[in-house]
Amino acid sequence: VSPGAAHALCAALLLVDVVARAARLRALLAAMGCRLAGTRVAATNGVGDVAAALTPLRAGGLPAHAVALVRAGAPLPTAAAALGVEALVSY
Repeated sequence: VSPGAAHALCAALLLVDVVARAARLRALLAAMGCRLAGTRVAATNGVGDVAAALTPLRAGGLPAHAVALVRAGAPLPTAAAALGVEALVSY
């Protein structure tokens, strides 16, 4: 496999991961009565990922993700519950 093809495959897999994580969180939020656009949910995932990357032991990821969800329009209890389910699924 050429380096260019390998990079294209990695980029495609990254895109699949971003879309799948956003769709899963969006479905969880919708099941809890909170409807957010997929792009907003994907953006909140990005905020959580960046905060996790910048803090020791990834400690800032979930709090930053929760704040981003609240700023995007989700009620805090709904955001916390959805992220709790996400954490259980991820770990």
